[in-house]
Amino acid sequence: MEFCEKKIPFIMPILGRVKSPEFQTVINNEKAIGCLGDYRELFLHIYDSQDIEEVLSNITEKMNNIRIILFSENDIDNTNIIDEYVISTEIFFIWEEQNLKSNNYDYGYFAREENINELIELEKSYIDEEIGWMKSERKLELRQFYERKIQKHYVYINGEDISCKIEIKSQYANYEEIGGIFTKKSMRGKGIATKCLSGFLRCASEKGLKIVLNTRINNLQANKLYKSLGFVPIGNVYYMTKRES
Repeated sequence: MEFCEKKIPFIMPILGRVKSPEFQTVINNEKAIGCLGDYRELFLHIYDSQDIEEVLSNITEKMNNIRIILFSENDIDNTNIIDEYVISTEIFFIWEEQNLKSNNYDYGYFAREENINELIELEKSYIDEEIGWMKSERKLELRQFYERKIQKHYVYINGEDISCKIEIKSQYANYEEIGGIFTKKSMRGKGIATKCLSGFLRCASEKGLKIVLNTRINNLQANKLYKSLGFVPIGNVYYMTKRES
């Protein structure tokens, strides 16, 4: 584990899931560490990117119909794997600022039990618009999903009339990984996401936390928002699925 921690923050999303009972550690050797969660998603970090072909070959021999989510500080040379995998790339950001100056930092709060119904509807819209893997399965048992999240204070919202949410995906040491950031379509362009994320960052700053997230390269509006709030790109996240024969 000591060696793994030297690879933080790039390995943080995997370590955060390794300690969760909802994930199963399926790879832990000198070349890589990875854990498998719901929806057949394998969260993976490879210590040396030159080993990618060997690691992927061993994975696909043992596991079928999975999506690999690979966190890396280096650009991956996909020359020898592009024929075998469909690959999309996202930007991996980190936020480490502790000096907050915006008036927006008193906005929003962590969701409560009475917010669950609205969160379920907002999450369904998020799945339809943003998720390309196992959509229908993700809509099952959303009530239980948010009951667990709210109990752990893992969902931040803009207010009583919920139009924006931010979710904590994993925690490790003084890092938190966030995602599922989504604003209701009818409320976009009003600065709600900016204020909501600013409020969440205030809470993170008070706890001395560093925040990581990833987003699509072509999501220009989101990338502009994250950079404006002090997020810095430090690596990539690769979403990989096997091409059909």
